[in-house]
Amino acid sequence: MATKLHKESQRFTDKVVLGMLGLGVAASLFGTLNALFVSGEPYLNALVYFSLALAMGGWMYWLISLRLKVSVSNKSIKYTMSTPFNEVSEKIKWKEVKKCTIVKTPKIAQWHGANLTYGAESRFSLSGRSGLSLTTKNGRKYFIGCDDVDELQNAMGKLAVG
Repeated sequence: MATKLHKESQRFTDKVVLGMLGLGVAASLFGTLNALFVSGEPYLNALVYFSLALAMGGWMYWLISLRLKVSVSNKSIKYTMSTPFNEVSEKIKWKEVKKCTIVKTPKIAQWHGANLTYGAESRFSLSGRSGLSLTTKNGRKYFIGCDDVDELQNAMGKLAVG
């Protein structure tokens, strides 16, 4: 039976992005009301403003709905990435792993490009570029994000992998 070493659940929590989208929705709704009742502009302008508000509101809903669950055991690592319309789940057994590296970057790194992915890496993260970088024996590369990298590192210390 597998022994769970680390388990966590993540969601999108970037307050700057959500705040900017919220301001955009509020400004678009204000533009809609202004076009309809104050300035007497054509209804097309109000429709454009309202469409922008709906689009930004939908994007905000999609971001808030993102979920990532990561579970590390002595036999495998399992992740599940959920969006409002899709769910990706995979279990990678440790015996299939060729190389395993723990990556830890500062939170500010998300604003200067350090969270970019290069090559054919499958990336599943809501916490920037901090987490577990894996290469399997068949050549597939994964990056699985983790909020609590220190706890993950302690859990990985109990394994003899990579």
